[in-house]
Amino acid sequence: MVKFTYDGKEYNLGFNRNTAVALQRQGFDTDKIGSQSLIMIPMLVRASFKMNHSTVKDSKIDEIYGKISKKDEFLKALIESYADTCNTLFESNTESEESSDFVDWSND
Repeated sequence: MVKFTYDGKEYNLGFNRNTAVALQRQGFDTDKIGSQSLIMIPMLVRASFKMNHSTVKDSKIDEIYGKISKKDEFLKALIESYADTCNTLFESNTESEESSDFVDWSND
């Protein structure tokens, strides 16, 4: 989660599966950030607000981003948050493995 205060309001940016899916459907691709930065960076930044601040308008998000210090580190943190969310699909949940809800499978 990326946290900061702007104009007296606290913001908590990040991603959940729904916001990550929506971002992918828009065409976001981390591999294209360097070659299509004018498209991918605003897309990433705007999407990071959707989980906790869905009513903030794009113009306000652009204003905030314009005043963010250390943009490279800020973007890196957003990309990591996005990647962490995507990686949850591959992780094994050890708590589930111990419960009766665990689904066992084999490759026969």
